[in-house]
Amino acid sequence: MDEFGGFSVEGSGRGFGKVEPIRDQWQEPLYRINAGARYVALDAATLYGNYAFGQATPRDGSLTEAHVAPDDEQRHTVDAGIIIDAGKLATLTLGGFYAQRDGALVLTGNTYADAEGLEREYYANRNITQYGLELECRTQALWQHIVLFADLLLMNSRIETPDGDTGDYEEAPDQVLGAGIYANVGTVDINAFARYVGSYKNNRFSADGSAQPLGDYVDLGLTVGITLGQERRTRVYGKLENVLNDEYSTVVGYYDPGRRFSAGLQHTF
Repeated sequence: MDEFGGFSVEGSGRGFGKVEPIRDQWQEPLYRINAGARYVALDAATLYGNYAFGQATPRDGSLTEAHVAPDDEQRHTVDAGIIIDAGKLATLTLGGFYAQRDGALVLTGNTYADAEGLEREYYANRNITQYGLELECRTQALWQHIVLFADLLLMNSRIETPDGDTGDYEEAPDQVLGAGIYANVGTVDINAFARYVGSYKNNRFSADGSAQPLGDYVDLGLTVGITLGQERRTRVYGKLENVLNDEYSTVVGYYDPGRRFSAGLQHTF
């Protein structure tokens, strides 16, 4: 980095000539551990379990309202469940999970002006607990042409409040549901997908700093393609997104553009 501190780019790198080189900047190491196992209980049933531990560090320059750097987040996650293989019919996965986020990095909703006059957000370390159930089902190729799939997530999230109590963590949805169908008949392929995301709130980018409602939407997508040529190397397709033209946002101030259509051409050489 000392030699290439100017970050040369294609063409002229003259504009980066005043960039200060980075010399020997190291952060403290982050630790991540993962361990899991599977046990084939029956010919059609498999039990699984997994444990993971990881750390997350705040971005450089992040400050708490006490004007000190936030602590690293420590995250423990456990998930376990059963996989049922129904042979030529479908595969079903049912599992539960528990996540303990000690010192999770969250926004306080308050801001300050830095030395350059830029408005920045304060962070805080709060303990967050999340647990729930996951269900996933995927069929085998029905009639050799159609595959159905669906997944469901039910989750409860709790967060430590500034007074030391616990409350509902509103920045994560409690339900996410998805389902779809994939069909391939001759040279035509069709992929339809539906997803519902439950409601949640967030104050990031909020003008007045208050939490704004997000989520609570249904998104439908459809893609139709046709493969051309004897060698089937060329595919022409059309894609329709947000079929219902639903008005929703996943981040404050950034709304989905609504119903939109696109087309494309794929060719494999």
